[in-house]
Order: sequence, then structure tokens, then C-alpha cells
Amino acid sequence: LFKRGLGRWLLFAGGIGTGPHSGRNLMGWERPEAEVFAEEARRCGVDVACILLEPNSTNTGENVSLSHKLLREHGIATQRLILVQKPFMERRTYATFMKQWPETLVPKIAISSPSITWEKYPEG
Repeated sequence: LFKRGLGRWLLFAGGIGTGPHSGRNLMGWERPEAEVFAEEARRCGVDVACILLEPNSTNTGENVSLSHKLLREHGIATQRLILVQKPFMERRTYATFMKQWPETLVPKIAISSPSITWEKYPEG
């Protein structure tokens, strides 16, 4: 989505998860999920200057609240956002975002996920 020009920034959120669908449990990651995904983005040619990291959240609600704080700290406007998640987490992501966004004015959001089969989830 970023490489198609649909945004100027990539914000990766996620600490070292402990849930059943976390990178730690599915992939054996020993560092924050945000760092793993940011590294992959850089490997794919994304300029490091376009990447923001939020490596401390431990659940979807914290993904929202701590990402909001990081965006504010960097002075990045939030009229429109694209949220990316696993396909089976899209509805939960939307509901959590709507509940946890700390401002009265909620940005226009779109939710996207990779086209991936259930069998491929553990592989990433």
C-alpha cells in the first residue's frame, strides 16, 4: 500500500506479544513486532525516514493509543489512516480503533489485510 503511494508514513506498532497470534508464539520472535515489520519494510526499499516505530504496545487497544501519541509527537495529521492487520483481525481492529481513539474527531479509516490463506498464517 505504501509503495503504491497511498501514504507518506508507515507506523509499525507492537511490542513483544504473548497472545496466541503473536509473532513470539507463531514465529518465535524475541523482539518487538514493530521492529520486525519495520526491518522487513526497509529490506523492501522503504526509506527509514518514512518509518515510525511504536514497540511498547501489548494489545490492540495499546496499538491505537500509543500510536496516536507517537503521531502527535511527530506532528503528523490523522484525517485519514489505513490500518493493516491479519484478515481475521479486521473487525476487531476496527472496533478497537473506534473505541480507543482518544479524540472526539475520529479519522476516516480503511482496513486492509494481506491476501493469505489460513494455512499460510503461521508462515507470515
